[in-house]
Amino acid sequence: MSKSRVTPLKPITVPRLELTAAVVAVRISSMLKRELGYQELKEFFWTDSKVVLGYISNEAKRFHVFVANQVQHIKDHSSMEQWKFIESAQNPADTASRGLYVKQLIEHSLWWNGPNFLWEPDYNANPSFVNVNVQENDPEVKKISSYKTQTKESTSILPNLEYFSDWHRAKKAVALCLRLQCKFKNPGRATVNKELTENKESKYTSPSVTELVEAENEIIGQVQNEAFQKVKQDLQCANNDHGDASKRNKTLKKTSYIYSLDPFRDKNNILRVGGRMRHAEFAASNKHPVILPKDSHITEMIVCHYHRKVHHQGRGITLNELRASGYWIIGGSSVVGRHISRCVICKRLRGTFQEQKMSDLPPERLEPAPPFTYCGVDYFGPFFVKEGRKEVKRYGVLFTCMASRAIHLETANTLETDSFLNAYRRFIGRRGPVRQLRSDQGTNFVGAKNELQQCLQEMDQDKLKGELLKENCDWITFEMNIPHASHMGGVWERQIRSVRNILTALLYYHGRQLDDESLRTFMVEADTICRNKWPSVIKNVKVNDIVIVKEQNLPRNSWKHGCVSEVMPSKDGLFLSSIDINSTFCSFKYNVTRV
Repeated sequence: MSKSRVTPLKPITVPRLELTAAVVAVRISSMLKRELGYQELKEFFWTDSKVVLGYISNEAKRFHVFVANQVQHIKDHSSMEQWKFIESAQNPADTASRGLYVKQLIEHSLWWNGPNFLWEPDYNANPSFVNVNVQENDPEVKKISSYKTQTKESTSILPNLEYFSDWHRAKKAVALCLRLQCKFKNPGRATVNKELTENKESKYTSPSVTELVEAENEIIGQVQNEAFQKVKQDLQCANNDHGDASKRNKTLKKTSYIYSLDPFRDKNNILRVGGRMRHAEFAASNKHPVILPKDSHITEMIVCHYHRKVHHQGRGITLNELRASGYWIIGGSSVVGRHISRCVICKRLRGTFQEQKMSDLPPERLEPAPPFTYCGVDYFGPFFVKEGRKEVKRYGVLFTCMASRAIHLETANTLETDSFLNAYRRFIGRRGPVRQLRSDQGTNFVGAKNELQQCLQEMDQDKLKGELLKENCDWITFEMNIPHASHMGGVWERQIRSVRNILTALLYYHGRQLDDESLRTFMVEADTICRNKWPSVIKNVKVNDIVIVKEQNLPRNSWKHGCVSEVMPSKDGLFLSSIDINSTFCSFKYNVTRV
């Protein structure tokens, strides 16, 4: 029986075609044995392809899917000893594959009788098997890359814990890793946690308290191995029992910075503080707290955890909570203080406002000029006075000379622009013309500036300039500070404080019977000056700093957060709160404290 197939239209390699022919031979053999009923018939398979023989005999190389499937089918229905090699000239299968004319086929002895060696008397039915090795560069062999790796007996998990900022989450992660490690070391056990075996649908359970304690011991042990390696080596020969103090003190050098703590190793190989409280009837962790280094990320997480636990209280309360929980940090007071100084919530609740060194005096303060040529002005008050049977408000208006620091006090009935202009006219009527007037950006000052500029534009400029030259002065110019930056007006703010101190004493006895005339009299009597300076230089606020915006009319916990978008340095390069803050609702300038 013979069978041949047509090569598929899709291009295919010759070794694959030869392998397919071998598969056809195996299938024909299986069909003949099944149909003829000769299950014990000894059979052999002949092929003129050494590549196919190499594929069938291969045990080490991995083939691509097509070749692997064909080879596996051949091995399932035959053995390697049944496959033999035959020269192509003696292979009758070539007759079917190459084709013959009818006359040639009738006279073709190889096709009808098979190879001549089969008819020889001394033919050996079990000729030697031709073993052919598969070449490394064969396209059907999968390319395998191997990499040399090296493992250590113990690796530190501390670098991986740098990712965490929460102590409980770090312990939880390590506990899960230890659970998985225990599962790998004990493959017979389905899981460490019994709940996983009882509930097959559950894929995860939170670590138990015991697992968290084991995780904490593992973390602390690795921290101490890294920070106190020399100390542990010195204590290696000493007994772990705390009672063997004499032997332990001989092994530990007195120059060690933890010698005074009388350290010892417990049963978990963890360093603890010694002492004389073995007979105290309270927890062992409180009697002998764990020793932690000061410069460690784990220590920082533990301090942060207990600082939050005491609701962001001060250094003493946080340190006491740490020691009561069984931790002794080397230099603990400074470590806790450093953490509190960087705590955002503590800065928001108790942080001090930034004060920058006072900048250089403006030229107007140093230029020789007649009194009140360069002035500053501000309002203060209100004061309540009697007007008939009703009580009304009055405000103080302070004008100060930038050069001589002399002051001039006026009273204003309202905070409107007209009232300020009248006060200003009374001032220049008594003190003379003013060349420059500094102030904040109060609505009355801004309104007065706009009205005066509008009036100036309506006048004859040449005639006005001539009249001003007769009086030996120029047109007044306004210099206004940025909004909500009261420290930039320290020239008049400090003088207002002095005036208030004097008026407080004067009004103590006469405040309830005060009228307009009495108020003006007290204002004249309140001319005195004094102030403190800011000599310290601090770090400048920078763009993109996160700050807290102070608002006078709100409690501290209601102050908004802001991001610095612009800064306004002085000529000496120092600046503080003269900055633009982008808050949730608006953009404004205000006093800030750095977060």
